Amino acid sequence: MGCSQLFGGHGHDSLFTAREMDSRWKSTRKGTSRAFSTEALKAKFPLVLKKANELVEIIRGTSADEAIDFQPLFVRFTLDTAGLVGYNIDFKALQNKHCPLFEALVYCSSEALASSANPCRGVVKRLFPSGKLAQECDKLYGQLYNEYDWILKELRGRGEPAADDHSLWACLMRLKDPETGVPLDDELLCPEVATFILAATDTTAHQAMWAMFAIAALPDVQRKIEAEIKGCGMFQRLRKGGVDRLTYSDITSLNYLTMVTKEAMRLFPSTSLGTLRCTTKDGERVCGYRVPKNTYVIACIHALFNAPWLWEHPEHFNPERWSNQARQEASEVDARSERKGATRSFWSFSDGPRDCIGQRLAMMELLSVMAVLLANFEFRLADKMGGWDGACSRQYNAMALAIDGGMWLQCHPRTDAA
Repeated sequence: MGCSQLFGGHGHDSLFTAREMDSRWKSTRKGTSRAFSTEALKAKFPLVLKKANELVEIIRGTSADEAIDFQPLFVRFTLDTAGLVGYNIDFKALQNKHCPLFEALVYCSSEALASSANPCRGVVKRLFPSGKLAQECDKLYGQLYNEYDWILKELRGRGEPAADDHSLWACLMRLKDPETGVPLDDELLCPEVATFILAATDTTAHQAMWAMFAIAALPDVQRKIEAEIKGCGMFQRLRKGGVDRLTYSDITSLNYLTMVTKEAMRLFPSTSLGTLRCTTKDGERVCGYRVPKNTYVIACIHALFNAPWLWEHPEHFNPERWSNQARQEASEVDARSERKGATRSFWSFSDGPRDCIGQRLAMMELLSVMAVLLANFEFRLADKMGGWDGACSRQYNAMALAIDGGMWLQCHPRTDAA
């Protein structure tokens, strides 16, 4: 089983996995884009804050002397947020230690990557179907597909969505085959349901983790964020829950936090290897080179973000390098604000017609969860992390840029006021 199996067992392409931008891909992209408009996200913003506040309560329930592994914790947070924002379903991964969807996603993502890197795993599973590896694989993939089917059944059971409902589930239910005009059946919709869960969970979770790592490791950066939150009068509102006291515009106005987030995305890009694309015809030109048909092409985001001819001292964490672009590119949470043809410097969400459709949602989540956490706690790296260099030495590429052994942080409740 390869990575494509993560998107359901029906064998159909999704918005993410399709090799060509055919008529159905274009129809799906256009049909779901309204769910990620600024207007739609403003309506969903309280749900993100709700989950951020649940995260605060979980941390409060842990002794300040006990380090917390934020790697799985952020995955639980983003999974819950994806369910609420996209489908109005609370998966309760934060509340319940044993969450079937969380457990299946974590296992199957790891297994899909391992099988892609080592084809012999697939051979072993075929030759020994009753072996532990094959049995565990069948069980967890079956569990994942059952969860997808349950979500789709839940969405279908709501009936036709209201005309003014632009949430993701409503947009998905309205999708039709562009050739026949017939609504998509469950086999075609399932990969799309899975796509938005997968895309909104792992990458955002690990990006939040690396941003919090940088903040915890660099006290001066943490103090500047605290000063910004206090300076704009948001500190107490964030500490008191904030669901009815904060707006989408409040969070996206935090310019220094935005710069820190972007610098974390540059130095620790969660999709560090970039996204594969496949040429669909002979003779296509990529960076001046003629490339044969069916050739996979990848732009390595990590290399772009660390090229010394593009960045001054790229190895340094320097949020101020984004000071002239923070409001333009990220405070509005809209990477498309750059004029067509302008030189790009921020590739975390890719570029062109296949850029990340959920980039506004991802930025909203990142800024929101960090603002809420930093208003409630002071963070530092746990001793077991071995400092900045120790943590960086344990990075590895999974579905997103992960860290071996976890990201352990000490969280000390704030007692100050503003």
